[in-house]
Amino acid sequence: MIRVTHFSVGETNEQWDKNREDFAEKNKEFLPLNISDNSDLSTFIMVHDQDIILDYEKNEKYKGIDNLNYVFLGNRDIDKLSNIENVIIARDLEHNLEQYPNLNAFTGWYALWENNLIQTKYVNLFEYDTIIGNKLFAVLQKLMENGFDLLGYVPMTCKNYHFIDNPDWTSDIFKSISEKYRVDLRNKIKGMLNDNPNMMWSTTSNTTFKKTTLDNYMNWFIPLLEDIISLKTAGHAQERSTTLYSIMNNKPFLMTNNLLKHFQLDSHKTQGHPVDFESSLEKLKVNEL
Repeated sequence: MIRVTHFSVGETNEQWDKNREDFAEKNKEFLPLNISDNSDLSTFIMVHDQDIILDYEKNEKYKGIDNLNYVFLGNRDIDKLSNIENVIIARDLEHNLEQYPNLNAFTGWYALWENNLIQTKYVNLFEYDTIIGNKLFAVLQKLMENGFDLLGYVPMTCKNYHFIDNPDWTSDIFKSISEKYRVDLRNKIKGMLNDNPNMMWSTTSNTTFKKTTLDNYMNWFIPLLEDIISLKTAGHAQERSTTLYSIMNNKPFLMTNNLLKHFQLDSHKTQGHPVDFESSLEKLKVNEL
């Protein structure tokens, strides 16, 4: 018997990832399985412009990501998408909310969930105007082994004015939560901040869910829809709702930096600040954080 002790701390770097990919490509005919396989995880990219999908496919933006589909939102043309198999047209599904564009990416979440199209244990619900870091899936694999509930991206302190104090973006959802669930959640969060001033919120709707947690979140959020669904700022309310859900329901919401970058291209003109759309779109064609 030969005893071997491995003292690795489990950390990798960019060169290790490149060597792994080179090895897998060179030996793909002999390997017994796909070493990059994530059969418990699916990824859905919310997008509203077919030319963006074509550009991403041409530039192989999502090369190497398993179980990936685009979810096409809105009512723009789709005539160029017939040869792309991994595109889901939300407006063609039996259950959809495409008549409410101010909900932004959530209409895609709803279509996937209500039509039972999420069949994996975990799911990434991402927007098209993001860059996904090359270490994200390695981190997700480790987190899935520990059964996490939610993973948020681009966190910011809950003391930030726009999280709970901006009345244009938050008053309606807090009013709805108060009426539907009899909870003064804004004051509850302020009290929590007194004890934990470092509390963070996920500033982007891009979220990774455990499927059972997504089910719980959707059942919690959908009753609130009737109060915000027609508002211009509905997307802002939904963007905060994942953090609000986690606080109200005591669901641990992991926050992470430097795994995903969100450009906020403001397709629906609700951000209140100018965005250089074409310049940002060019940067999005590759995934390099």
